[in-house]
This record gives sequence, structure tokens and C-alpha cells, in this order.
Amino acid sequence: MTAVATNSAATYGVNANIHGMNVSFFAMSLFALILLLLALSCPTSEK
Repeated sequence: MTAVATNSAATYGVNANIHGMNVSFFAMSLFALILLLLALSCPTSEK
């Protein structure tokens, strides 16, 4: 989040921190979706 905000300060100005937060939440959501798809695709063992 801090790295994105620092690198986008010239583009977004005072809103760079919000942009960094948006990017980090998007990355976390994408990672959670990948984990959900992985969990749903794993076969379950039946006893």
C-alpha cells in the first residue's frame, strides 16, 4: 500500500494514499478469489 502510494503521488496527488489502499484491497480480493476457486476445485475424500 505504501509503495503504491509513494509511486503514484505525482499522478494522484493528495489522493495517492486512497489509491494505494484501493490497489491493495483489489489485490487481496483477487488473492481471496483464487483461494476460493482452489478450495472449490479440490476433490473431497469419501470414507
